[in-house]
Amino acid sequence: MPPRVQQVTGIRIKHPELGEALETIVEHITASDKLSGVDGSGQVAAPTAPSQLQVSAGTDGSVEFAITDDAVVVQQGGGPSQPSPICYFIEFSTDKNFTNPLPLTHQAGAIRNGRIFVGQQAWYFRCYSQYPGSNPSAFSNVAGPIQVTLLPRGQPPTSLPRKGTGSSLMGRAGAGFGRFS
Repeated sequence: MPPRVQQVTGIRIKHPELGEALETIVEHITASDKLSGVDGSGQVAAPTAPSQLQVSAGTDGSVEFAITDDAVVVQQGGGPSQPSPICYFIEFSTDKNFTNPLPLTHQAGAIRNGRIFVGQQAWYFRCYSQYPGSNPSAFSNVAGPIQVTLLPRGQPPTSLPRKGTGSSLMGRAGAGFGRFS
């Protein structure tokens, strides 16, 4: 919802230049909100949780992750061609409740695929998404734990299907946070 200036009509009648300046300021703030995917009038709603998190462990101490997010990206400040920039986070912990110890967090940004070095350990994994200015989504967990090993000549994890980025369609390359028409 764009910001409003109360009594702008009355101001425009008495002080045309001031009224025009106020309307221009409101237009610029609204345009900025649309481009950044936020709503300046209140808190941004949290995104829907990603559908699935897949993790593949290698023998080189690393894991590859793939986040499936089939949810429609909510348009916060923009119209239909203005997707909100979404960011993904991967958490991993030796505790299945992610409380003791607290999880390590990898910010994946708009990327739904990646590789993380985690060392030799049995890990539990989960992910969530978040818009700038929103609360995090619910978690998507991997049934675990996943044992990661570290051998002198270890092999990287098996590659997982590519999932695209940001608000792009699944598997579509070159979209970053999403395409703006």
